[in-house]
Amino acid sequence: MGSIFDPSLLLDLIFHMILTPVASLLMNKFRFVSQNWLIVKQALSKSMKY
Repeated sequence: MGSIFDPSLLLDLIFHMILTPVASLLMNKFRFVSQNWLIVKQALSKSMKY
């Protein structure tokens, strides 16, 4: 009889439980940083005009 336990299933589970949320958090952080960078850039360009 074959074994029910599959090691690749465990690796997939670990990948989806740990690495996927970390990647999502990093993408969110990058989005917020780039958004703040654009806000600062616009504020500086407006202040340089006057």
